[in-house]
Amino acid sequence: MPIAPYSALRIHPRSAFPRGCSFSEQNNWPRNILRALALTLVMLTAATAPLWAAQGDTRLGLFFGSTSMRAGGKTTTGSALGVGWGLEISEALVWSIAAIRATTDATETVAGQEVRFTADTTTLQTGLTRFFRNSRSFVPFVGAGLSVASYDVDFSADPNSEIGSSSGTAGGVFARAGFEFRMSPSFTIIPQYQFSAHSIRNDQGGSSTLVSDGLLLTLRLAV
Repeated sequence: MPIAPYSALRIHPRSAFPRGCSFSEQNNWPRNILRALALTLVMLTAATAPLWAAQGDTRLGLFFGSTSMRAGGKTTTGSALGVGWGLEISEALVWSIAAIRATTDATETVAGQEVRFTADTTTLQTGLTRFFRNSRSFVPFVGAGLSVASYDVDFSADPNSEIGSSSGTAGGVFARAGFEFRMSPSFTIIPQYQFSAHSIRNDQGGSSTLVSDGLLLTLRLAV
């Protein structure tokens, strides 16, 4: 049987990638791996929460408030709603997971016409919060952690927007600070400020930072 020459058996390096995958997407594999690792960590944290619950007191909170999002020179405002669960590792340290849904929009005049921009996210986050217990009823705190956001941003009505229309999943970080007002041993009101940043794809094939911040009010029950 005749053997094909070596030159006929060579495979072009790009042929190893699926059809329809651009070369820029092929070069994004480090970011994709980091995003997958962040998602795995957050999901693993959520999945093991019931196991950790046996180690200390737990708390459940419902929160809502205002939020704004900024990306590519655009700012949108709206509301956020979420639920969180926390475990007291010690008297001053709490580990928590939370899911947040935020919807925002804005209107601008572009080329003489009023147009609407939207930015929506669904975020799963986990992190640690440090409490400074100077009194029983008033307790300040700070916290930070990792988050994964499913985002849908549409700034395409502005032809000069670097974001355009983009959706997907992005890894990021968050930080927060606030106060606890303990109304009773089982009920607490918590006003807080929260900030987050996620790296999202844009219309130019690169990445942009989606920054979100706002004031939230949490109603928490001890479980």
